[in-house]
Amino acid sequence: MGFRAGTALPFFQYDAEAGRALDLLEIPLVVMDGHVMAKGQEDAVREVLDVAAVVKEVGGVLVLDWHTESYCNQWRFEGYRDTLEKVLKRLLGDDSVWVATPTEVQSWWRARSQYQG
Repeated sequence: MGFRAGTALPFFQYDAEAGRALDLLEIPLVVMDGHVMAKGQEDAVREVLDVAAVVKEVGGVLVLDWHTESYCNQWRFEGYRDTLEKVLKRLLGDDSVWVATPTEVQSWWRARSQYQG
């Protein structure tokens, strides 16, 4: 969990050989279910919300990668759905949070990147 690309903002991949940005937008993954759930449900909720607060502070994008198979909330995925629901309940209760699909984020970011002010 965290900022593996060193940023909470989308960015265009860079081609060092060509010396230019590519038209390939990366929206960095911040939280994945399997990693955070290894710590237990209470710690997972707290840690995800702590990271969400940092992302909000810097105006970034929080990407939650919660695998669909974990939504069964049983067997090795016990507690995964409950944890996600607790996190989402807190995040969705914040009027400043925009929930979007990756396609919506990339469309917004591309439009923002073209803005010349």
